[in-house]
Amino acid sequence: FCLSRGLGDVYKRQLQKNVLLPEDGQIECVYDLKGSTSGRTTNEKDRKPGVPLKDNDLNRTFKLPPSVRNNLLTILARDAKLLEKHNLMDYSFLIGITKNTKKLQQSSLPPRAFLSQDESEIFYISVIDCLINFGFRKTLENTLKSIVADGISAVPPDEYRKRFINFIETQVLSYSDNPIKIKV
Repeated sequence: FCLSRGLGDVYKRQLQKNVLLPEDGQIECVYDLKGSTSGRTTNEKDRKPGVPLKDNDLNRTFKLPPSVRNNLLTILARDAKLLEKHNLMDYSFLIGITKNTKKLQQSSLPPRAFLSQDESEIFYISVIDCLINFGFRKTLENTLKSIVADGISAVPPDEYRKRFINFIETQVLSYSDNPIKIKV
């Protein structure tokens, strides 16, 4: 997928499917996280294997080894800054969880997969839905929802990035001693 923004600038995007599918195909739970509370609950009738849970459904943190956590947060902050620079928002942190029943080591996992700190789980991580431009439609949505609701999801890219990184750092990949604080 390519996007042109005039003056000869061309931005290339890679579209993927099955970003979370491990070799054995066994994802036990999936979360689609944005850092927003507005409309971010999965309906009870929709809760079944393979259907992503949302921000308000999150009832745990994902413990990674400190160096892996720090590197991942740094990469996410850089990626979010790039998306902001191109006026993009509404992306999600997608995380699939599976048990590490085969006692795999980090070196045998694909690049998007990470062992939990205690090595009992494998987390498949990706940033998805990163092609939503904060144009007229999202500006209008932001204006209308700000009149009638709190915790709106459609916010300008700079606010979206800050909220997203803060949520991932403090609620998703949180540690009680917070080894680093990412500059947003």
